[in-house]
Amino acid sequence: LIQVKGGVLKRYGSGLQWLDPKCLARGMDVSIVSSPYGALSEEIFANSISSGIISNLLTPVSDSSVASGFSETSPRDLVLTDARCYPGSEGGGVFVRNTNKLIGVVAG
Repeated sequence: LIQVKGGVLKRYGSGLQWLDPKCLARGMDVSIVSSPYGALSEEIFANSISSGIISNLLTPVSDSSVASGFSETSPRDLVLTDARCYPGSEGGGVFVRNTNKLIGVVAG
């Protein structure tokens, strides 16, 4: 994950806010904004949006973690979603649906 001082990313004057990872939960609606196949046809695929839900939240297992792989106090290191991600979507933002709250980026 990317960590930004102050918790706000700014681009073109508008602010994106990181959602506190403790607020993430299974079933939460998410949207992914990315540019799959961008090198092939930017005018068609730029800023595509796909939607889904958070399927699971995973962190490294430690002695203090519960059997599911994470504890309620540990940070969420991996967010699994059923939103479609096509080749080239890596680096696209994962947002709480219909908000400017960023929860992560797509990793391949």
